Amino acid sequence: PFGSSCSVGCSTGYSLEADWSTQLWHCAWDAAVGEVSLQGNLPQCNPVPCEYNFPSGVEIAHNCAGIATDETCTSTCAAGYEGDVQTLTCHDDKTLHGNHSQCSARLCPSRLIANVADDCSEVPFRGTCFAMCAAGYSGEPTQWVCTLEEDGIAISLQGDAPTCVPLVCLYNIPIGVEYTHACEDIHTDEQCLVSCAEGFAGEASSLTCNVDQVLDGSLPLCVQATTLTETPSSSAEPLEVVAEITGSMTMTVSDPESFVQNLETSVAAAEAIASVAEMPVENIEVILSIPGRSLQSNAFGARRLSDPVLLLYTISFFSVDGYSGLPLEWVAVEERLATANRSEFMQLMASAVNARVGEDIYIVHSLFVRPPSLVVLVTTTTSITTVPILDEVGDQASLLIPLIAGAGAVGLLICIACICRRMRLARYRHQGIPEQQQQQQSPPHV
Repeated sequence: PFGSSCSVGCSTGYSLEADWSTQLWHCAWDAAVGEVSLQGNLPQCNPVPCEYNFPSGVEIAHNCAGIATDETCTSTCAAGYEGDVQTLTCHDDKTLHGNHSQCSARLCPSRLIANVADDCSEVPFRGTCFAMCAAGYSGEPTQWVCTLEEDGIAISLQGDAPTCVPLVCLYNIPIGVEYTHACEDIHTDEQCLVSCAEGFAGEASSLTCNVDQVLDGSLPLCVQATTLTETPSSSAEPLEVVAEITGSMTMTVSDPESFVQNLETSVAAAEAIASVAEMPVENIEVILSIPGRSLQSNAFGARRLSDPVLLLYTISFFSVDGYSGLPLEWVAVEERLATANRSEFMQLMASAVNARVGEDIYIVHSLFVRPPSLVVLVTTTTSITTVPILDEVGDQASLLIPLIAGAGAVGLLICIACICRRMRLARYRHQGIPEQQQQQQSPPHV
């Protein structure tokens, strides 16, 4: 009523300015308007800052810090996250009212690097993954992290890429005398050319080193070339085989079918025989075959198929321009083969095979050597007055055998047979073998 007074202060959500207090208003006559009114000064009030329900979390960005009563702010998703935008209002209870933004991490795009694999599918922002060398390559793995790029907006997988080295191809390397190539040292995804060797005809083909270290592709079809030569006009006589030594061996080897079909194994066998016989390998012909199958028992009583490999060899003695030995030398070669140590012979065979086709491609398990036979094919007219023979026992220094010049093949054949038999009997006596057993062990006469 007129003449009374009241106090005026700040409403809820606001506070008095420092050094201010509530103001006293009076109900008095206002001559300007011709009526009574409340008269007095307004208090100085400031909005109270909000304290509660602020957006939180690394995924949310906002500008709500420091807002006060009746003011508004915006909530959005931080860099590297995605979601909605929300507006919040500071009420007089010092609390922000409104919905907070719902944000989720963005997924990094794939990172493609040659020869590198990874487990980085759908990696979220701030997530990690590993990168490693792809199949066919070797190297240490590295860790990648999904993070912001320099612009502060875009995200990507970042980190060092592994250093990857291509592996060398180890398998399906071409083997065979019919091929020539440079495939021994090629690496993953590289190629090599395989051509037909000299003396063979066929189109070259290309092989590719796959990630499994296996050469892939088709080998060329190389056919042995036939060279036609004109008969020379000179009176030179062709080579003539005057004598042969034939023999056989039985071997058990790993993968016998492949062993027989591989051209290199025949060459290796000839080299081993040449080493024992002390003969040029060119004078030796070898034939490999699998004559049949048989059952063998193992340590557990089980039975399995065994395919022994039969090796037939022929050593030729030539009369002209080749290895031309005297009859005594033929006998010496036969003796070297007949008296060769089986274990040493098997080691020579295994070493020759390994040298030709590679280590442990074929394993020679056992070797049985049959006595060789010497056969004289052509009559010789060589005149020999004495033939010295070193006796193995040492009780006889030499044997004199008169050979009449121009003697026929029969005479020479009988002479050689005598020499062979005498040397074997001397060896048997030295070993203490009874005479009856000597007759059983002696091979047939030539």
